[in-house]
Amino acid sequence: MGADATDNTDCDRIRALPLWDAPPAIAALSGGITNKNFVVTEKSGARYVVRLGVDIPEHGVMRFNELAAARAAHAAGLSPEIIASGRGYMVSRFIEGRSLSP
Repeated sequence: MGADATDNTDCDRIRALPLWDAPPAIAALSGGITNKNFVVTEKSGARYVVRLGVDIPEHGVMRFNELAAARAAHAAGLSPEIIASGRGYMVSRFIEGRSLSP
């Protein structure tokens, strides 16, 4: 799904992050129960995943815990590096792969 098929507000928010060397290409990723996921491709070809989501305390979803878990997983060699994070977003390096099925 290309950027034209995603929520323009989300795309604007992603483009506004002070991380990109030029306006990036944005494509939505499927999945994500409590967040929205996007592949962001810079003009240089570097690719990242941007996760947009907010805390949902009534469901135990706290983004600071997600960030800590993602950093620990990277330190253990299990997941990509977290490049940036802030209120409602987390950016990691993109890695090729596929989702696991239950």
